[in-house]
Amino acid sequence: MVIEQDAHAKTRRREKERIAFLIFAIFAASRETKKYAALGALLIAIGAIRMATTFRIFSATNDEATHIAGGLELFEYHRYRILPENPPLPRVILAAVPWISGMRFDPRGTFSDQIHSVFYDHGDYRANLVRARVGTIVFFAIAAVALFFAARDSLGDGGALLALFLFTMEPVVLGYSALATHDGPAVAGLAVALLAFTRWLRRPDSWRALIFGAAFGFSIDCKFSSIVFVPAACVAISLIRLLRDDSLRRQFGRALATLIPAALVTLLVVWGGYGFTIGTFERLAPFKNALGPVAQSVLTHISPSVPLPAPPRPQARPGAPTQASPSQPLRRRARRVASRSPSAAATISAPHRPQA
Repeated sequence: MVIEQDAHAKTRRREKERIAFLIFAIFAASRETKKYAALGALLIAIGAIRMATTFRIFSATNDEATHIAGGLELFEYHRYRILPENPPLPRVILAAVPWISGMRFDPRGTFSDQIHSVFYDHGDYRANLVRARVGTIVFFAIAAVALFFAARDSLGDGGALLALFLFTMEPVVLGYSALATHDGPAVAGLAVALLAFTRWLRRPDSWRALIFGAAFGFSIDCKFSSIVFVPAACVAISLIRLLRDDSLRRQFGRALATLIPAALVTLLVVWGGYGFTIGTFERLAPFKNALGPVAQSVLTHISPSVPLPAPPRPQARPGAPTQASPSQPLRRRARRVASRSPSAAATISAPHRPQA
């Protein structure tokens, strides 16, 4: 009886020792993870500070004024007509601080006048540059965090920290991320989508497929080039994994089926990027001849007034430049010079003829 009690006591003691060791291991691992996370956050902060030091140094690019104007137009007039071939989500985020600080979009005048008004008509020019570019830090941080987790999944904490160090110290990354354009958001969207895809590839279940669908939609909302870049990268990653992973090859067919509902999530997220606006099937009429016979047959049986989830139809901007011949800018320049020197205007507008 005493021997059995001693045996039970030893067993309970060993179990307590195992539990204590497990708790210590988890605590030590969490401390290591927190250390790497803190170092990663420090690298991201250093990169953001280095970006911010350039906000007042480099003058505005043409694209920056256009993108900020598009965002300000959404805030002020609730319409999206300035170069709508770009998605609105990055513009809304980039234009948030300028809008709050008093910058406005002036729709009067020519298109050049409208874009010029963004940085020059409201407040100090250098201060407006800072307001317009501070939103780029959001996308830089998103890209850096997604890169850190993607690298950690494959290389561990040390490899993730090294990858993050290289990313946050790369001049090309910092240079383009410091401008209020769609380049920084494109990197962020690509990083988020590839992180979600690689995690789905490790465990291809329906939940992770839906997360990838949402991440892919977010990347499209950041820049339309992701429609091509993300699938191309996913195909390349899949081919390498299939060559090296026998278990993935055996279940890859079933795994692909989980991406079908993910495609619907992608469409929903992209639609959300346009504020869930509703149009009608009438908008598809100009593209009817470019569709196949099956699609044309379906459209003929659908009333043009039936609602269709779609972004707002692009409209002509007041004062926007029309399709002009190459000589029209010269003629406009000649008219400006004519009031000062008619002979100079004639020289500018006269076509060049080669000497015989």
